[in-house]
Amino acid sequence: MQNNELYTIYRELQNDLKQHRFELKAGVESDEGENAVIKSHISHYLHKNNISVEDMTDTALAEFLYNEYRLYSVLTEPLKYADLEELNINGWDDIDIRLSGGRISKGEPFFSAENAHSIVRRMLRESDVVIDDAMPMAEGFMRDNLRITVVKPPVADADRGVTCSIRKLRPFSFRAEDFLRSGMCTPEMLQFLESCLNYGVSFVVSGGVCTGKTTLLNFLLLTVPDKKRIVTIEQGSRELQLIKRTEEGVITNNVVSFLSRPSEKQSQNVTQEMLVAKALRYNPDIIAVGEMRDTESYAAQEASLTGHTVVSSVHAGSSRLTHNRIAGLCRKKYPVDYQTALMQASEAFPVTVFLHRMEDNSRKIMNISECITSDNGSRHYSTLYEYRVTRNEKTDTGVRVIGDHTKPNGISESLAERLRLGGADGQLIEKFSRKDGS
Repeated sequence: MQNNELYTIYRELQNDLKQHRFELKAGVESDEGENAVIKSHISHYLHKNNISVEDMTDTALAEFLYNEYRLYSVLTEPLKYADLEELNINGWDDIDIRLSGGRISKGEPFFSAENAHSIVRRMLRESDVVIDDAMPMAEGFMRDNLRITVVKPPVADADRGVTCSIRKLRPFSFRAEDFLRSGMCTPEMLQFLESCLNYGVSFVVSGGVCTGKTTLLNFLLLTVPDKKRIVTIEQGSRELQLIKRTEEGVITNNVVSFLSRPSEKQSQNVTQEMLVAKALRYNPDIIAVGEMRDTESYAAQEASLTGHTVVSSVHAGSSRLTHNRIAGLCRKKYPVDYQTALMQASEAFPVTVFLHRMEDNSRKIMNISECITSDNGSRHYSTLYEYRVTRNEKTDTGVRVIGDHTKPNGISESLAERLRLGGADGQLIEKFSRKDGS
């Protein structure tokens, strides 16, 4: 009943604001100023017309109506949550809020399917993206590092209205001890990946959504010495946010960050693929591609094959499937023989890192593998580090996964030589060459 009452009040307020739209804008020079005028007008309107709602304070009612008129309706407050990971509109009356740690709660529903559609279109306008019957699917990036993906009828169920997924792309400033305390990896695993990055071995981090791929890449890139030049390339919003280091007011590290700019106009469309090619002009020591989703995979692969250190992430179900995924993406650019594409992907990224989110919501580096290619074209995967689950323990809150990391194999002589050429010392290479028990 309250929902219907609020909707009636809002529609009447909306008509009032339209009637006063010119005087509300008079003398206002900024969005902040206009927002303040509208907030004041709403409070005055409620007081003048003696409007109230049971179980809501006047302040709460005014804020609710302002959010509906100017911001994102019932999504406004959840989008402010510090621990928000994802917000999903399954239908106008079904909103899921996913928080860090895997916690899920239900949000307040919209007034109607039309109301949900109106708010989602408002959000897409911030991304300069339009959704309509001719183009019923859209993706864009909003402020505060929000990525929004929308599907509307007739592709989505007409009874549910518009559907939407909003991801909070939020880099976490992890330290080595954070990874170790959570059991995500061992000190040697971190040291090995740092060494690959700093001594010229390209690698790819794979896994599903929210497994920690970007968090791990962020941390590893922060271990790069200041003298090395890093170019980061991402799609639409920045997740690889490298801290600007200063000493006595002078910037000491060497970082350039690029963002793609999608556009329906071909002449204005700046893709990740174009940016990878442009990055080579900057004489980088390391190229970090935020995530490979399309033909930028081919450009990243070519950059690695020509001697640059390239790190990136990709969605894949295991370490071994990582190269299959990259080969498939590269063939979208040049449809070469699949085995040839697979060989090129393996040579470009000899090390793969697979992350997984466990049943107890802990994140683990499940596998670090080296792909060894021979002169006759055969490929062999050697597992360097692996997480093995020993048992699942039931707890009051769910399940606790018990296991440990092992080191079944040491690195190959060819990988040792690449690290040696990159400047790694013999003691470090010897350490990575040993397996457990040797």
